[in-house]
Amino acid sequence: MRKINILIILLSLLSIKSATARKVKFAVDMSAETIASSGVFISGDFQKAAGLGENFVAFTPLTREGTTNIYSIVVDIPAPAKYEYAFLNGNQWYYVEAIPVESGVDYEFDNYRWIYVDEAGSDTLSLGAVKFSGNAPAGKYLVRVLVDMQNQTVSTNGVHVAGSFNNLNTTDIRLYNFVDKIYEGIAYMSAGQNEFKFYNGNTLSTTETVPVTCAVNSSRTITVSADVIKDAVCFSSCSSCNSSAVPEVQASNKVTLYPSIGTTSVTLKLAQSMTNYSVSVYDFSGRTVRNYKGINGDTFKIERGSLTTGIYLIQTMNADNELVSVNKFIFN
Repeated sequence: MRKINILIILLSLLSIKSATARKVKFAVDMSAETIASSGVFISGDFQKAAGLGENFVAFTPLTREGTTNIYSIVVDIPAPAKYEYAFLNGNQWYYVEAIPVESGVDYEFDNYRWIYVDEAGSDTLSLGAVKFSGNAPAGKYLVRVLVDMQNQTVSTNGVHVAGSFNNLNTTDIRLYNFVDKIYEGIAYMSAGQNEFKFYNGNTLSTTETVPVTCAVNSSRTITVSADVIKDAVCFSSCSSCNSSAVPEVQASNKVTLYPSIGTTSVTLKLAQSMTNYSVSVYDFSGRTVRNYKGINGDTFKIERGSLTTGIYLIQTMNADNELVSVNKFIFN
C-alpha cells in the first residue's frame, strides 16, 4: 500500500509540473543579416529548464522557417516566470546582437531581451519574429508600457496588457515588476492609433476602468510612429499615482563590471550588498575557467592570473542559486 501511495504522489507531482509549463516560440528576423556559416543561435536563462544546456553558456541553434529569413525554436519551459535571452549570428558570444535600449532588461545597451511567460493560455506563446539587433518584428513598433499598481491588490494571476494590437488576448503579455509595484511589458504595435487596457488578472473581467477624460472607446490610446517607452500611469487613472511623474527609465539593479576591457583584473560591482553569492567565469567555448563561492559584499575582484587574451563571461548567482546577472568582459 505504501508503494502505491508513493506512486500516486509522484504522479501528482508530475501533473503539477506539466500544468505549470508552457510552450514558447522564440523567433528572429535575419533579413538584414548575412547568416554565419555556423547558423543562428539563442542563449538565455531558459536553456537549463528546457534541457538545452547551461544558461547563457550553451548556444542553442535555431531552425530556418522554410525559405524565409525567420529562424526560430519552440521550447517547453516553466511558467509563470521571467526569462532573459539574446540572439546570435554564429556560435560564439562575440556574434551576439546589439540589443536596443528599449528592449533591454535594464534600459542599457549590451543587455538582454526579456519575456514574462504566463502559465495561462493553451496555445504556444509567440510574440513575433523581432529583427536581429532591432526592437520589433517587421512592420511593427515596440511600445514598452508601465502601470503603477501601488493602489491595488495585485491578482495572483498577475498584471497584463491587451488591446487592438493583439485581439484583446489577455494572456499574451504578462507584465513584470522590476521596481516596487510598477509593472511593465513590451507590446508590438502597428503605426497609427492603438487602443489598450491594463488587467489586474488575465481575463477580460479584470480590466481597469479608464477615466472618460483620457479614454477612447473606454480604452487607453497611443498613436505609434516609432519605438517608445511610455511613462508609468496609475491603474484606472489618466496619470501617475503620485504628484510627481514616475521616472520613465528605472535604474539597473544588477551587476556592472569595470573595466570592461582589462589587462590584469576585472571588478564586479553589485547594486547592493549580497551574502554567500557565487561567481563563475567561462571562456567563449563554454569551458568553466574559474569558480568562486561564499562571496560577501557589493564588490568582487577577479585577477587575470593565467587567463589568456580573449572574451569571457561572468555569471553571478545569489545564495539561493538564482541567476543575478551575466556579464561580458575582455582580457587583452
